Amino acid sequence: MPRVSVVLPVYNCERYLREALESVLNQSFKDFETVVVDDGSGSIIKEYISLAGFTIVTHKENMGICRSLNDGIEKSTGEYIAIQHADDVSLPDRLEKQVRYLDTHPGTGLVAGLIQYVDKKGGKKKRKKKSK
Repeated sequence: MPRVSVVLPVYNCERYLREALESVLNQSFKDFETVVVDDGSGSIIKEYISLAGFTIVTHKENMGICRSLNDGIEKSTGEYIAIQHADDVSLPDRLEKQVRYLDTHPGTGLVAGLIQYVDKKGGKKKRKKKSK
């Protein structure tokens, strides 16, 4: 049983999917499986089916994010569940840091990370300050 199951729902995110999947594959923490839920998009997921550790769940039609996450979690076998959306990129040490934290804080039920917005060219965007 892997320590972590990364659940990655996909619906029409072809533009970002390759980078999202590669950011999961390039994690410094290696004891994980990846459960990809193709939510009726027919995207480039098929290119990754032969990669070790990937489980593909296919919906023939779009069922929505909640159903996709639930189906992915149901297929997961890991001790911990990590959610990665198809248009997100994880830093290489994401899983390592999150597992370390959860292991040393057994009463914790959920961890999250900060986000960095990027523009269409991949450059970091400054966050807009909320006006009061």
